[in-house]
Amino acid sequence: MPVKSQDRPIDVLREEVIDQLIVNYGHEELSLEAFERRLDQALASDDGNELSELVSDLELKADER
Repeated sequence: MPVKSQDRPIDVLREEVIDQLIVNYGHEELSLEAFERRLDQALASDDGNELSELVSDLELKADER
């Protein structure tokens, strides 16, 4: 069972969210405006739930490597 987002280190979660945003933008799943908005929100947030919500609607996941 995966660890809840609020129980994970915020820096690790933020990095994963940013990676996922980059992947989705790179595959043209996000517009530039949406990418920049979500990226700004990710960089400003210290809330695990809020960070997870930023990518909850994105299907493409970043490679764990």
